[in-house]
Amino acid sequence: MYRAALRNDWNTTITDIFKKDPDNIPLYLTTRISDNHDMALHIAVAADSAVFVQELVNKMEKKDLAMQNRDGCTPFFIAAASGRVELVKPMFGKNTELPSIHGHEGKLPIHIAAKGGHKEMVTYLYGVTKDKLTEDDLIKLAPDLIARADLFDVALNLLNEYPSLATVNLHYRTPMMFWSNMVEETTLDILARTPMMSRDSAYQIQQGILKRCFNLC
Repeated sequence: MYRAALRNDWNTTITDIFKKDPDNIPLYLTTRISDNHDMALHIAVAADSAVFVQELVNKMEKKDLAMQNRDGCTPFFIAAASGRVELVKPMFGKNTELPSIHGHEGKLPIHIAAKGGHKEMVTYLYGVTKDKLTEDDLIKLAPDLIARADLFDVALNLLNEYPSLATVNLHYRTPMMFWSNMVEETTLDILARTPMMSRDSAYQIQQGILKRCFNLC
């Protein structure tokens, strides 16, 4: 299972295993097969084995998709960190609670996607979870959106929907050379030191965020 998941090899290896031992298919799907307590779906997601992921999801129970490895990560969380929307969609289609399960360091999938700057993933996850995000979830999410010019438009939409985020202190881990410090900054503090990526696109959105913040302060 482990090697097949890495190779995205479903049609030969796994089909043959399941034909020989059909009674134990559920066991193969959920057995921990790594030192980190990953099951086959964790491995397939990490290896970007899209076909393997889809086939596993089709056969697994809804509750099985929520199984976490030793780091506390579901396969959905790992997929969110990769930025590959095509990997999270089949899992979400079977279990809509997956985006709300906290993973490594207590982060949600949308938090880890924002941290990695995966705009398509952040946009998708925000669309399917915005009604379930708590105030604390939003406070954790906002800094990573504002700190990246390529996510400015998502940050502006967030501020428009939740104006209070413009004035509250946001818990933000500042990047350092050898360590990072957790500080409390406002939206304007973070925005003021965020470098621009493209003056043609990001600049206009940045001005929109600034205007929105000033209007609310």
